[in-house]
Amino acid sequence: MDDMPNGDCAIAGMAEPDTMAKRAIIAVTRLNINRDTGVPAAKSFVVVMDVARRALVFIFTARARLLLLKVPYLPRYRPMGCSRAMYCHAFLKDFIPIRGNNVGCNMANVKMLAFDVIVFVYVAIAFAVFVPWLLLSAWGPTPMTLGVSDAVYRFFSVFCHQLPSRSLFFDGIQMPVCARCASIYAATGAGLLFLRLRGYGPREFKMNWLLFALLLAPTGLDGTTQWLGWRESTNALRLITGVPYGLGYAYVLAWAVPFVYALLELVVVAARRDWAGTDAVLGRIKFMAWPFTTGRTEAPQGAR
Repeated sequence: MDDMPNGDCAIAGMAEPDTMAKRAIIAVTRLNINRDTGVPAAKSFVVVMDVARRALVFIFTARARLLLLKVPYLPRYRPMGCSRAMYCHAFLKDFIPIRGNNVGCNMANVKMLAFDVIVFVYVAIAFAVFVPWLLLSAWGPTPMTLGVSDAVYRFFSVFCHQLPSRSLFFDGIQMPVCARCASIYAATGAGLLFLRLRGYGPREFKMNWLLFALLLAPTGLDGTTQWLGWRESTNALRLITGVPYGLGYAYVLAWAVPFVYALLELVVVAARRDWAGTDAVLGRIKFMAWPFTTGRTEAPQGAR
């Protein structure tokens, strides 16, 4: 090992990694050499370095690239003869489609990525609503569970009044949001998951404004009449009316992702003075947003 050349690293039984990984592996290997020759090092540090070395080998081998094929918005392969710089340029063109005539080419990928981020955030928020109850019920009031629960309550205090009289309790533990907000968050997360599995996100579709209004109406009616002092709602009613509101919110988010991208695409096409392309994008925007068009429910031909 001491005679190992500076720019080479021979590892038996391992596929030859890329240059960047090779350099990192050499550096980590030298740390292990120093450990073997008597340089003091903490055991935990050595373990971390070994894990890092194995992770670098895995990331920069063909096996890792094969796993990336399962992610639909990542590039699928680098053709033979294509340099790394050319490959990165082609990948970036998918996300910044300004050069050339194929404006918006393959941009279903970035819309899917944006929608996946939205789905992940709202599902995480819906799960966080139940975190204090799960922690305190399972492990009791320990410093860790109390600290995590307090952080969750502080986070949701920005969005909800958290009044005890309007909140749900499980095993004597108050949820970090009121009953209405709890059902809205849960329904939004479930609705976004359902729409994602149905292929929404990159898909352009016509907004059904009547359906959207009907989904928001129960919460609006219940909340408005209570706010005006005409009646006092109950937690059961808040739970029930929050569900359609959350589904409506998920519906409008699935519609908004391709709609916002179409608006951005309109700016790019108009800046290039491509008037035929501008008319086509305007037609898609009108189809998605204008409530009085009839007939189609899917985007017109040429929509991306």
